[in-house]
Amino acid sequence: MPRTADIFKPLGFSGLNKYGGNVYEEFLPQLRWPRAGAIYKEMASNDPVVGAILYLAEMLIRNAEWTVERAGDSPKDIEAADFLYSCMHDMDTSWADTISEILSMLTYGFSFHEIVYKIRRGPDESNGKYRSKYRDGKIGWRRMPIRSQETLWEWVFDEDGDIKAFVQVALPSYKRIEIPLSRGLLFRTKVSRDNPEGKSLLRNAYRPWYFKKRIEEIEGIGIERDLA
Repeated sequence: MPRTADIFKPLGFSGLNKYGGNVYEEFLPQLRWPRAGAIYKEMASNDPVVGAILYLAEMLIRNAEWTVERAGDSPKDIEAADFLYSCMHDMDTSWADTISEILSMLTYGFSFHEIVYKIRRGPDESNGKYRSKYRDGKIGWRRMPIRSQETLWEWVFDEDGDIKAFVQVALPSYKRIEIPLSRGLLFRTKVSRDNPEGKSLLRNAYRPWYFKKRIEEIEGIGIERDLA
């Protein structure tokens, strides 16, 4: 018979292909992070079809109506729902802009956001860190800024293989900054083997995009030579 404590400890692992803080689920080296970021960015920015589809998806989701559903009809449930709704619309950036940043996961497969809090001290507060529409002294969200996918240095996993932190190296200091998952929100298009990098919506379009790009370049060179 196993000891009682043993039933609370996992025995196996998800099987995520990783080494240290890097994930190797992708079999194409050029689509592994951090190299993948530059390719997906080029696809989204340069290809007219890819860019139009991503823009359409973003606009549809941004324009959706976001509401808060109460857990029950008790006064505490009503108060909690109203407080959450007030936090959504009391940040430095609008809720629509926050959703727009989160939707970068469609391009890159994941989007990590650090949660920054503030004490709500009213609209007249001189310190922007505490400025709020409300003067109730409660702790709310100041912002949920994105931590660019292209700044990803590595992931930190615990001994059970669970994601523990996002590590970035970014401008202007290029310092290694570790952001615990408890201080952030990780959005992914797909959760397979608990892969923190998800799967980009552009992944299956990479091969045809690659050949299309190369053929266009060859055709452009040929036309230029013929004209010359």
